[in-house]
Amino acid sequence: MNLVLPFDFQSIDAQQNVPGTAQARLDNQQRSAIEAPTQAQAYPSSDKVSISDEAKQAAKAEDEDETSLELSDEEEKEVQTLKDRDQEVRVHEQAHAAVGGQYAGAPTYEYETGPDGRRYAVAGEVQIDVGEESTPKDTIEKMQIVKAAALAPAEPSTQDIKVAAEATQKEQQARAELSEEGLAGGSQSNDKTKAFEDIQAYSESSAFTAFA
Repeated sequence: MNLVLPFDFQSIDAQQNVPGTAQARLDNQQRSAIEAPTQAQAYPSSDKVSISDEAKQAAKAEDEDETSLELSDEEEKEVQTLKDRDQEVRVHEQAHAAVGGQYAGAPTYEYETGPDGRRYAVAGEVQIDVGEESTPKDTIEKMQIVKAAALAPAEPSTQDIKVAAEATQKEQQARAELSEEGLAGGSQSNDKTKAFEDIQAYSESSAFTAFA
């Protein structure tokens, strides 16, 4: 900002033809220049420059990008391989957790640091409950979910297939127990029916009258 000092142009014009006024004008101008405050003195700045967290993060990201540009071709290939592996592992484990629902835990990962200094997930696991429930019916329903969760990823691992096989086995055992319970219940029902028929036949043969 440029400071503009006010001048009385009429007075100056009037003094141009007056003897001895030239030196006076010069003295006044010098005095005004000395007394006039500079821009910084007249308008002191009270604002403080601060860097936001977003700006810091952006600067950090730029530094990381610049660092990544310094990697060799072989290191860049290694970083890309780690990135692909990281995504593959996360998608795999998240599929287990999503389908497993209440029987599955949160994914946990093993990391490896790449040439760029970043950590990449290279392995992972999801804990899943394969215990039997209190009734065969509940066990069957649970094992169906466990089996679906084990086979949820696009490419199930060997361990995933083992868990699915274990769930299938327990489901079959629960179905067998349920069938046995059904047969036992049917046998008891048949025994009761036969006993009632025997009593009715005896009543009819002996002219026995039962009160309602």
